[in-house]
Amino acid sequence: MSTVPPASQANPQALEALVPPPAPPMMSLASLLVTALAVTLAASPPMAATPTVAITPAAAAPSQLCLLLPVTFTKFYEPDVEVTASLALESESYYQHKHDIDAYIDSFQSPYWKAGYPDRHHLVMKFHHSLSKRISNHLRNITTGCPNNTCVKAWITVAHEQAFIMKTEADFSQGWLAAKPAKRTPTTIP
Repeated sequence: MSTVPPASQANPQALEALVPPPAPPMMSLASLLVTALAVTLAASPPMAATPTVAITPAAAAPSQLCLLLPVTFTKFYEPDVEVTASLALESESYYQHKHDIDAYIDSFQSPYWKAGYPDRHHLVMKFHHSLSKRISNHLRNITTGCPNNTCVKAWITVAHEQAFIMKTEADFSQGWLAAKPAKRTPTTIP
């Protein structure tokens, strides 16, 4: 039977091996983000005209984190114009809703030119889908003079013409309804 020496006579290195190491001190979320940002910026190659700045948790206080991150990311990671335009075309931000046709065409053409979609049929479908329901229904009912489904400019022209025709018809029909004879009392001859 083996005997274990008392703790006062035991080897100190053996006792330290049995005790778990102390837990690292807890870091706040802000200091973790700043540390991660510093590691990311140090690992990525700097842009041509922008100097690399070493950011440490001590250099940026947690209260300054909200000011530091947007400036850093726009400085080092500039947005891609084609991707931004494609995302705008995939969203509903350019839809006509209750805007007039000219404002809608302007909001559609800006991302349309920047996106650089090779499939023009896809763009024509997006154009039809984002139009107001009234104009879209009129475009579907065109029997003659319908443009090719791959020519976006022609569809924009036809949509503009249809909106003008619809507005003219609405103004004309409202004019007929508004022109009622005035009520007069009959005059009597004595």
